[in-house]
Amino acid sequence: MKKVILVVVAFVSLAMIVVAADFRQIPHLLKMETVKKSCMGYTIIEFNKGIDCYGDTVNLIRKNGFAEKALSFKQ
Repeated sequence: MKKVILVVVAFVSLAMIVVAADFRQIPHLLKMETVKKSCMGYTIIEFNKGIDCYGDTVNLIRKNGFAEKALSFKQ
């Protein structure tokens, strides 16, 4: 009798999980286009490193007691 009840409970649980699952696709997540927003500021993570709002690592220098973005020029 215990096995029958266990099988019924397992079947009902499985049916509830399958019915409750959401298989709809969200259209705006399927598009892979990324639009860059205007980025101002950064978050300091170490003494001379920071992360801007795009997730890129930026170099920081100390200037007048504050951390500022270091200007990097590729030569």
